[in-house]
Amino acid sequence: MEERLDQLPDLGYEDEPVEHVKVAVTTFAFPNSEIINLLVQRGNLIKDEKWNDLQAIDAKINQLKNEHLEELTTPCSVFMTFENEEGVNRALSYNDAIGANEDLSHLGLWLDSHEIEIQPASEPSDIIWENRHFTPAQRLKKSCIAWAVILKLLSISFVLIFLCSQYSVKMLSKYPVVDCANLTSL
Repeated sequence: MEERLDQLPDLGYEDEPVEHVKVAVTTFAFPNSEIINLLVQRGNLIKDEKWNDLQAIDAKINQLKNEHLEELTTPCSVFMTFENEEGVNRALSYNDAIGANEDLSHLGLWLDSHEIEIQPASEPSDIIWENRHFTPAQRLKKSCIAWAVILKLLSISFVLIFLCSQYSVKMLSKYPVVDCANLTSL
């Protein structure tokens, strides 16, 4: 990636032109949520000392590993930290730069088959790594369900408050306010 970013023009974010962009840290993310969930189940079985059920989970883990080893060990995302601001901004303008210059169009593919898509990463502490496998459609569905539950609870709360206030008004009208001064004069 450093070599690819070196081919892009300098954007002027540093005091002196940067000839070589350096990546400080690279972290890979893998599509392994299914195996992580199975390992969590396995850990819970060990904790609960359910040794008979452990064999079934081990079999599922081995089957998944044997059938999908290449998929599980192929990164689906790469997180990079750059040594300077110039590297960050070259990376963020990468797709636009190679799209605008026909001589750089060959830089759009990784390993001749995977399209490179660069986005700014969110704060690492904000990422729930186990949930990265959810698609935008699945996230939208879960969001809609959450909103529906919230609206239902708010509606129930509104009805309860309305009924209580109606009952309170009814009780106030049952026993009207009496002017006690008129009663003492009799």
